[in-house]
Amino acid sequence: MIHTARLAIVRLTERHLDGYRAIVQHPDTGLYDEGYPKSDQELAEDFAESLTTPPLSPQGWNEYGVVDVQGHLVGLLSHRVHEREDGQLVTRMGYHFSPDYQGRGYATEAVAALLGELARRREPPVECVVERDNERSLSLLRRLGFEPLRPTAELQQHELLFAAPAIPTTQSPAAYAETQVA
Repeated sequence: MIHTARLAIVRLTERHLDGYRAIVQHPDTGLYDEGYPKSDQELAEDFAESLTTPPLSPQGWNEYGVVDVQGHLVGLLSHRVHEREDGQLVTRMGYHFSPDYQGRGYATEAVAALLGELARRREPPVECVVERDNERSLSLLRRLGFEPLRPTAELQQHELLFAAPAIPTTQSPAAYAETQVA
């Protein structure tokens, strides 16, 4: 578990299902995720798969809930190791935050904390694939110092690829998040 001043990043559990459903099925968050909206059955299968993926697994997506101090599931984070077409291993990261909690800096704080944790564990460099018209996500990545990369053949025409900045491995994830939110 990763803690910041206002948030905890935790492994998803059964008690998060309703919050998970509300976030990924919301028209504003699911809009940028391939295959959404999904049926309740498909969503339940995706959620069950996220519960069975071992923590820090090199296969599949490692998914986490972002919980505020009141215990509300405000967002979702995920990452997985990915081999790019050039053979380089990278860590692909994704996120969804409830529209009810946007505009409070939670996404910046949580993504920065996860970046810090991935750096501390010396995971491969982090990249994010973002829809060209997802202004909130593009703004978040720019705020955190991500740099655009040249398009690759694996991207769709409507997608952009960004690389995370180098992060000191000696700084705690919470301390790194605090420097990004301040």
